[in-house]
Amino acid sequence: MQLKQKIRRIHDKSRKTYGSPRIHQKLLQEGCLYLATIMDLYSRKIIGWSLRERLIKELVISALHMVTKQRKLSVDLLLHSDRGSQYASELYQKLLKRNGIVCSMSRKGNCLR
Repeated sequence: MQLKQKIRRIHDKSRKTYGSPRIHQKLLQEGCLYLATIMDLYSRKIIGWSLRERLIKELVISALHMVTKQRKLSVDLLLHSDRGSQYASELYQKLLKRNGIVCSMSRKGNCLR
């Protein structure tokens, strides 16, 4: 996970700016990783993120853990996602419920709306 550590350092140095060109450049040079992000739609800031070499449930769980550890969550917080197997996993759904987060998913076959 050396690449993951490099990307975290780059991200921190860029004052946690999501989409930093330096991060994308490193990804292209070093290989492919999956990035899961959670955005606060009010502030438009990325408040949780995770990188993995594979598209697995731990990718989105790790991003959600970042949010739950660093932020005070409001009551009836709504988290919207597509219907991917990572988001539908039992462990992810339990984590949402444990933190009082309401799960919202797109209609089947309509992930962009």
